[in-house]
Amino acid sequence: MGDNRTNATQLLRGFLESASNAVAFTGAGISTESGVPDFRSPGSPWLQHKPLDFADFIASPQARAEAWRRKFAMDDLYAGARPGRGHKVLAHFVETGKITGIITQNIDGLHSASGVGPEKIVELHGNGTFAVCLSCDQRHELSVVRAQFETSGQAPACCCGGMVKSATISFGQAMPREPMRRAQALTLACRSAVKTRLPVLQCPSDSSVRTTSTQQFQWDGIEVALTSYKGVIGDTQVGGLLSMFRGFSGTMPDCHENGGCNGLFFRANYQEPQGLSGIRDGTSNTLMVGEDVPAHNDHSAAYFGNGDWASCHVPLNYFPDPPTPRDWWNVISFRSRHTGGGHFCFADGSVHFVNESIDKSVYRALSTKRGNEAINFP
Repeated sequence: MGDNRTNATQLLRGFLESASNAVAFTGAGISTESGVPDFRSPGSPWLQHKPLDFADFIASPQARAEAWRRKFAMDDLYAGARPGRGHKVLAHFVETGKITGIITQNIDGLHSASGVGPEKIVELHGNGTFAVCLSCDQRHELSVVRAQFETSGQAPACCCGGMVKSATISFGQAMPREPMRRAQALTLACRSAVKTRLPVLQCPSDSSVRTTSTQQFQWDGIEVALTSYKGVIGDTQVGGLLSMFRGFSGTMPDCHENGGCNGLFFRANYQEPQGLSGIRDGTSNTLMVGEDVPAHNDHSAAYFGNGDWASCHVPLNYFPDPPTPRDWWNVISFRSRHTGGGHFCFADGSVHFVNESIDKSVYRALSTKRGNEAINFP
């Protein structure tokens, strides 16, 4: 643990010292130390007081009253929350000019409480420490809103007659344009981190990965570093019926956007934490990370959630000639410059060379974490 922490600290220091611009992006994890529960952990109180969808909120006064009841119940759970170590460090980085701002998904206001000015914070999901009128945008203080609600039991209304809602972005509510614009501007001004090439992410057999790219999907025109290594999503048929490998019998429907995949990774993997207990086929018989060749797959940006996974529904070492790196439905798969196959890291940490002639049913079975197949790696 100590060595890992030291390495992470040195890596962060290197990023900050070499960057001409840097910005922090934070989520729920930075506030759990302060007593603010995250949303997805088992037993999270957010699951007991789940925020209502925006459509439900505006549909009826009864729904709005229930939304406020849940809101105040959650507020009471972390009413004494104060900025934690992470908030304070980032505030120091802003003050000393090491980072130009903070983009956060959090609604708890703790970055502001740590001393960072509003011009340096972008709150993508709004702020839960006050309320606004959905009609005229007038600000309403929660102490006043709560007193009215607890006296009448009814959802508060603005003096203009509009609905008053917590100044957060609910499920189903449009993302706010100005914060999104500011977040994009901050991000585009700070590109040195995403183009940092790390040897640990580069297979020695592929010289092309040691360059940067401006062609990666969703990063067109922006210089980014590449990675040779992709997490195994399982055997989902990426792209569904678009895939030319329908006969290879990948699992349907395509799960890569929504989760629930039968491998260890998918592009929003942070939403579905993985653990050894979820690997029921044996860690020595479950593929975890494999090789890819970025020249054949434009989903290879090194630090991007949509660039670090691939599926085993396509045969190992499929190299279209000429390359078709934008045909994601055919090329988000595993391949290497090694003759005859590619290396995979298994869930037990061991690394093995997998022959490209491997039987497709065995290859697919190795890619799943709980398929209950009676398969052992050769």
